[in-house]
Amino acid sequence: MESKALLRVWEASLVFTFFFFLWPFLQGTFLLYTRGSTGNNANFEMSDSSFFAGLDQSDVLVLKQLGFGFAGCVSKERQSGTKTDVALFVHENCEESAQIAQIRTSLRTRHLVIFATKFADGLVVETTNAWGPQLFKAKLKFRTFRFRQIRHTPDLYLIHQKLKEEFSATRTALKFTPTERIAVFIQDAEEVHRLNLAQGDYKPHPAGDRYVYTLRGALRHTFLRTWPVGAVREMLAESDSSRKARQLGFQIHPKLGVALPLEIHVRSSPPPINSKSD
Repeated sequence: MESKALLRVWEASLVFTFFFFLWPFLQGTFLLYTRGSTGNNANFEMSDSSFFAGLDQSDVLVLKQLGFGFAGCVSKERQSGTKTDVALFVHENCEESAQIAQIRTSLRTRHLVIFATKFADGLVVETTNAWGPQLFKAKLKFRTFRFRQIRHTPDLYLIHQKLKEEFSATRTALKFTPTERIAVFIQDAEEVHRLNLAQGDYKPHPAGDRYVYTLRGALRHTFLRTWPVGAVREMLAESDSSRKARQLGFQIHPKLGVALPLEIHVRSSPPPINSKSD
C-alpha cells in the first residue's frame, strides 16, 4: 500500500512538472520557432504629430519643465501587429534627449520614458523605467539602465544625469538639433537591430523578406521568459537597479517610486528620552 501511494505521488509530481514547467516552455518554443519573425530592418520612420497630440499632457509638461522641447515622432509596425510610437525631445541647454514611447500589442499597451545621451565615441547611454530584464545580450555601444521602480520622471532624469557624469569622465557628450536627433535615433535603431540579428537567435527566411528564429534562439527566448526563470530574472534586475542607484548616491523608495539621496532617511527615529532619577 505504501509503495502504491508513493507511486501516485511520483506520478502526480510528474504531471505537475509537465503542465506547469515543461508544457509552457515546449509550447512557447514551438510557437516562436514556427511563427516568430522580425523584419530585415528596424524600420522606424518619421510620422506625423498625432501620437504627440494624444499623449497625456501632464507627461509632456514634466519634460518641458525639465528643459526639453518636442523634436518629432517616429513609429514602426511589425508583421505581428506590434506597433511602436515614439515622441522625441531634446534638451534646450544640455546634451540629453528624452523619449516617450508607446508599445501596443494585441494583449496590452505599455508606456515608457527614456532619457538618452550619445557620446562622440559612439556610446549611447539610456535610462528608462522599462519593466523586465533585456532578452538580448548586452552591447558595448548601447548601455541601457532600467529602473522600473522609479515612477517619478524628474527622479529618473536625475539618475540619468548622474550616469551621464559617470561616463563623461573620459568622453564628450553630443548635442543635437531636433532634426538631427530624429535622424540619429533612426540610425541607432538600425544598428541595434543589426546587432540583435547577429547574436545567433535569428536566421534569414528563404523568401528574404524577414528573419525567423533559429531553434537555439527560440529555446533561449522562451527559457528566459517562462516562469520561474522570467520571474527570477525580474527580481534580479530590480536588485541590480537598486544597487546601481545606491552607487550613484540614491535609494529608491519602494512605495513612492522616487529616488531619495542616501543621506536623507525616509523615516527618522525619535530622539531618545532621558529618564531622570530622583
